[in-house]
Amino acid sequence: MIEKSRYLITTSDPETWKKDEPVLLLGEWCINHNKISLKDVDYRLVKPYGIGHKNRDKDITKAREIEKKIIPILSDILNNTHNLNFSERYWKILFYPWLRRYVEVMINRINNIMLCFENYKISGSTFFNDDYNLAPKDSYEAILKYDDHVWNNILYKKIIEKLNIHNFEKNIINNKHQASNKKNFNFKKFLLFLLIDICNFFTKIFNKNSGVYFDPYLSFKNKINLYFNLRQLPFLWNSSRELNFKYKYNNKLRESLGSKFIQVKHTDKIEQIIFEMVFDLIPMSLLESYQYINNISNKLSLPNNPKFIATSNAFDYDEIFKFWASLKIEKQNVKYIILQHGNNYGTHRYINPSVEEINADKFITWGWTVPNNNKYIRGFINKTSNLNFKKKFKPTKYVLITEDLHHRYWTYDSHFEYWQKYESTKKFIENFPDTLKNNLLLRMHISDKKFNNNMYHRLIKSFPNLKIEFSTNNYWSTISNSKIVIFNYDSSGILELLSLNVPFIAFLYNKTEHLRDSAKPYYNLLEKEGIIHYNVDSAIFKINEIYENIDKWWKSDNVQEARNIFCKKFARTSKNPGYDISKIINTIP
Repeated sequence: MIEKSRYLITTSDPETWKKDEPVLLLGEWCINHNKISLKDVDYRLVKPYGIGHKNRDKDITKAREIEKKIIPILSDILNNTHNLNFSERYWKILFYPWLRRYVEVMINRINNIMLCFENYKISGSTFFNDDYNLAPKDSYEAILKYDDHVWNNILYKKIIEKLNIHNFEKNIINNKHQASNKKNFNFKKFLLFLLIDICNFFTKIFNKNSGVYFDPYLSFKNKINLYFNLRQLPFLWNSSRELNFKYKYNNKLRESLGSKFIQVKHTDKIEQIIFEMVFDLIPMSLLESYQYINNISNKLSLPNNPKFIATSNAFDYDEIFKFWASLKIEKQNVKYIILQHGNNYGTHRYINPSVEEINADKFITWGWTVPNNNKYIRGFINKTSNLNFKKKFKPTKYVLITEDLHHRYWTYDSHFEYWQKYESTKKFIENFPDTLKNNLLLRMHISDKKFNNNMYHRLIKSFPNLKIEFSTNNYWSTISNSKIVIFNYDSSGILELLSLNVPFIAFLYNKTEHLRDSAKPYYNLLEKEGIIHYNVDSAIFKINEIYENIDKWWKSDNVQEARNIFCKKFARTSKNPGYDISKIINTIP
């Protein structure tokens, strides 16, 4: 459908807007009521891209096919660039977390632009100049850039150019938003890392060939038990160690390397653009700063010949860990063990398998396994196992926990999904029993208070008397004072509370669309007993039905049987987690 010409808006920055003519907003992220009033603006929103399980299935399949094509070529190029001869696995440990997100981001952004120009007549658009490096410093900064309005604006401009779309006016403005790379010296952090290095130095002397276990997610007591049963002293680690990326972006090098990707044959224009832009967006940690980080990792006070390397989450953002671990795995064939650290593993349709599952030698789950695949080992929730948690004698709150806005690194429009959850949350609060509303507490992520046009500001306008707390408040303290917890999404908290036998319900606006077929029967079992709900009306009906005696419902035979079946599969517990983890690790050949 072609209607009247509209000026394309790609960001919430007022500098890129024109309010004196009809405008087309590329997505919900363009709206910021604090800066721009839409009262008298003639605007339309581009239809959100990638929504619905059929579209997501198609896009994820395409993303995985592109990944497989890029990995061997990128590994070879990086080997040649750094004069190395390392395996694909070495490089995958370093770049795969970034690569997966990069491919999905590009599928979303390219299709978003194509959908826009195919369905609307664009009169013009404003872009920032190219005096801005799209490449992040590392994997973590890439995630932050995916949410950045300047970064996305310039990326959209480059995509439009690669799609050879020129039949509209381009207005180029100066970028006044360049982030400063200067960081203040943090003396407390300096002392912390100095202490860690000193402790690890002496530990290394007495544990020359011991295993290294990063972030075990255990209480202090259980950590002691873990290392005692591993027969070693603990190695300390803190993933907040910052790197000084003093090496400059090398445009000449990137253009040279990018030309090698242009020679690859592609199935369509989308795949071609994704290949062509790899070296525009690849992190500096893999190119300009590679040797710098490698030198730092080689100087760590960690074992020269570790028996194993285990982690719950350092595999993604912690560049120093990844560099150290990948070299030990490459050169010494050290076993790489990764432990599940949240939900979605084993259940989520579009994280199957995750990058960390692919890279690991052994993956320790919270209970599920994969048939005929000995990589997966049945473990338990180490975060709640043996947790000293007690409910208050007379809890008073009905705690509604909402999901924060996802980063924009998916194939689909995460902002659209966020506002769908907002609508269902608003409906839940509107229909929550009046006699209980004074005891309703909304718990939100702190980021919800900060980003443009967020759920928090909309809800307080609709419900000025609603009690709200943020994720900076102690989670378990809030849960201990809850009569019942309500989730508006499929949360890690669901698995945690099931394992602790704490009453809750959850309403999932997208029903079971996000689940693997193998997981659906288990969720349907919880739905049958009124724990999981696939619409708000059902959740409200359940609250009205049980609020006078929540424990009677929760402790009923049917509910407890459903809980036990689900926990046995996805949320196992341990009475002695330190010992049990050490037992699992010690039995790995």
